[in-house]
Amino acid sequence: HVKMWSSRKRRLLSKLLPLTLTGTLYLASDIHLGPSIMRTNQAFYRFLKEAEAKADALILPGDIFNVWFGDDVALRHPQPWLAEALEAFRACANQIPVYFIHGNRDFLIGQELCQSLGVQLLPAETLIRSDAGLLYICHGDEFCTDDERYMALRRQLRTPRNQALFLSLPRTVRQAIARYARYMSQRSQRKVAAAKQNQEAKIAQGSARSHAQDLVANKLDMTEADSRHLQTDLQTAAPVDEVNDNVNKAAHLQAGVSDIANLYYDVNEAAIEQALLAVQAKLGELPTLMIHGHTHKPALHQLPTLGIPRIVLPDWDLDHAPQQPRAGFLKIEKKSVSLLPWENDTITPIYLSL
Repeated sequence: HVKMWSSRKRRLLSKLLPLTLTGTLYLASDIHLGPSIMRTNQAFYRFLKEAEAKADALILPGDIFNVWFGDDVALRHPQPWLAEALEAFRACANQIPVYFIHGNRDFLIGQELCQSLGVQLLPAETLIRSDAGLLYICHGDEFCTDDERYMALRRQLRTPRNQALFLSLPRTVRQAIARYARYMSQRSQRKVAAAKQNQEAKIAQGSARSHAQDLVANKLDMTEADSRHLQTDLQTAAPVDEVNDNVNKAAHLQAGVSDIANLYYDVNEAAIEQALLAVQAKLGELPTLMIHGHTHKPALHQLPTLGIPRIVLPDWDLDHAPQQPRAGFLKIEKKSVSLLPWENDTITPIYLSL
């Protein structure tokens, strides 16, 4: 059953021409760079150094940052962790071509940032003609079409009008929304942890103890002062209905969408096959390989009808469960593809000959 892969999308894809990149390509996604994951950040910066030395190009298909509120905020008022991240990207882009693709968390990255870093922003669905064949690369959330709630919100928030309205908000308001988004993300993480603890506790010691653990696990990380500060920012800087409505959308944009994404609906393979057939109609050939991230479920699949390999990139997290770190990348060479762990043994390597 194919949902929400419209004729408009097929027309847009039909205009897409492949970018030719030869040599060794590195790909990584879902790093979620941010202020509270220092182990993950530093591991990724070491990966960038590795890419500088051993890759001919680096492609990052989305969710590079955990949240993004505008290039102007990042470039003119960067927090220390962000300034370090931007310098790491600049250093890498000075050595090899670096390409960004939007994810569901950082789709407000614009040309101002990319020009400052020396990187190139690629279309959401990108074709790469490589030494391993024709690659179809995207973040992946566009194919989670079974999640109708997320797809409806995604369509609304990706409109140029809504994005322009959000980016027109005062910097202080966007920063307030950032605090709220971090709070929502932390709450979501606590809910997941609480659910897991609840299940384990029920098995081990019964429902009474699990209820107590739920109460502890669901304490909120937003302080009372933060809450008052957020409310004051929004009330004083958003006096008209249209902007108020856009603030609400913006909060959903970076908090609600992330909450929904935490459910990790898988991609709809029939929708993917429809997209690849649109490529064939345009170019006279099918892609050799389909690559995406988003679902945090690294694996090698084979599309059921077309038989084309589909590789899912891993997410990066070396902070929340240090005993089970997750990080990895895809290495593409002539006629071979390798999904490799980075500084951990949690991810099982995958090797594919094309």
